Amino acid sequence: MCVGSGAVTVKWQRPMRSNEGLGFAPGSNADMKRATRQRGSSGTLPGGTETILIVDDEPAVVNVIKRMIEPLGYTTLSAPNGREAVELAKTYEGEIHLAILDMTMPVMDGAKAFPLLREARPEMRIIVISAYGLDRSSQALLDAGASAFIPKPFRRAELAAGIRRALDADKNLPS
Repeated sequence: MCVGSGAVTVKWQRPMRSNEGLGFAPGSNADMKRATRQRGSSGTLPGGTETILIVDDEPAVVNVIKRMIEPLGYTTLSAPNGREAVELAKTYEGEIHLAILDMTMPVMDGAKAFPLLREARPEMRIIVISAYGLDRSSQALLDAGASAFIPKPFRRAELAAGIRRALDADKNLPS
């Protein structure tokens, strides 16, 4: 626990069990490899070849998400805050199919970055993630067109399914 500047920060971790896709607790490389190979209850996890932008200020979270989805075939980009994500969305020459956007970040949070990302890449799907649950800010982004909300921590199967649902959403509409 850290105390300073009138704020109390409690840091905790729980061990990652080998049958969980994700626990943000650090483990050995062998633990992480086992977790990223974990299969869903219905067999192989859904994957794809799309490009996904991960926007989170915690490098460990970004690395875990990358290790969860890159083996599924996705290409990943990352930004440590909303401002850098918006800049990347404006300047990246390839297609960015989906963003995984954390709500709480320094410099520019998810709520402020969301409309700017939509402006820069209107076709890009956005999944909102947060350790604080579905609060008013997250619900407002869903109401504004975010594809999904996934609370942290999440399992690999939950993230993989959420990504695939978001990417395939318009494919499932009647023509």
